[in-house]
Amino acid sequence: MVPYFGRHGAKQFIKGKPIRYGYKVWSLCNPAGYLIQFHPYQGKENDRPHMELGLGGSVVMTLVSKLPNDKPFKIYSDRYFSSLKLVQLLQNMGFGYTGTIQPNRTEKCPLPSKAVVKKSPRGTYDYLTDTNTNISITSWNDKTPFLIISSCDTVLPVREVNRWISSEKKKLPVPQPNVVGQYNKFMGGVDRMDQNVNNYRINIRSKKWWWTLFVFCLDTAMHNAWQFYRRQNGCEKVDFLKFRREITN
Repeated sequence: MVPYFGRHGAKQFIKGKPIRYGYKVWSLCNPAGYLIQFHPYQGKENDRPHMELGLGGSVVMTLVSKLPNDKPFKIYSDRYFSSLKLVQLLQNMGFGYTGTIQPNRTEKCPLPSKAVVKKSPRGTYDYLTDTNTNISITSWNDKTPFLIISSCDTVLPVREVNRWISSEKKKLPVPQPNVVGQYNKFMGGVDRMDQNVNNYRINIRSKKWWWTLFVFCLDTAMHNAWQFYRRQNGCEKVDFLKFRREITN
């Protein structure tokens, strides 16, 4: 969310968000938070590409359209965007996909229901794999049960992670499928970018509707430059605030 309090048809209000008023910007980032591609939400569209995938799926297809097709990218996302049709379409393009998914988007995959899984011990998992497409849907009971779909990450090997067991009043090892560990490892790049940009956002205000979007481009360009700088060998380790100060000077 890019904060904006003026009047514009694309301004959004999302209750419960840290930034409730402003422009919604769909973003594609790497796990470290480097912004690869973004697309501002402009309201309801009747002619957007891939409308059969819904809003979330069409956003993913728009963001990945600029990626080179000769690279085997893996996309990690949450349940708002995930669907079986989207995973199959990305697979045909040569892209892998892993993400949580809502039960009503699994095309009636015969896995145990959420109510049944919730009664099972913590760490219980079950999965089914389509032998034709090699797409698997995994059910895992952590603090709450959830489903995760993947075309590139396997369930095996199953590792152990420590979780608080309330009945035992202590942390105990529970089994965790590999696909869940991969999702936790590579998910969250957009949140990292959003957090870093929000910490030192340019606060010069203007009544022009385009100003906040222009400032967003400056902030994200600064953040991307900092990400590049951190990867260089032999460079002084500086935090984002010091990096911005050096650029300003």
